[in-house]
Amino acid sequence: MPTMRALAKTRPGPGLELIEREIPSPAPGEVLLHMEAASICGTDLHLYRWDPWAREIMHPPVILGHELAGRVAAMGAGVTRVREGDLVGVESHIVDWTCAQCRRGDMHLCRNLKVIGAHVD
Repeated sequence: MPTMRALAKTRPGPGLELIEREIPSPAPGEVLLHMEAASICGTDLHLYRWDPWAREIMHPPVILGHELAGRVAAMGAGVTRVREGDLVGVESHIVDWTCAQCRRGDMHLCRNLKVIGAHVD
């Protein structure tokens, strides 16, 4: 199976590692992106330094990265808003759409919020 390089927090403590990982297949409702641009933000610095905030929110191993853009390389079942080859930016917050906050339109306050690159690969 083909592999990709990924920057990961593989264990608790300061630092990050560049690893090789199998290229995932998108699940239903997901897309696989071929990354074209990535950036570093304050969250990444917290995770690299492994400060108290990072220790509270992250449970390694996790592949980092949530400031990115790329082209749709593959689509899971049910994806209808993009096509292969489309250039997209990523909204890195995954909300549950079921909690009271999401239902009233305050998705940024989702009780079950997950962030790509901090909570999930």
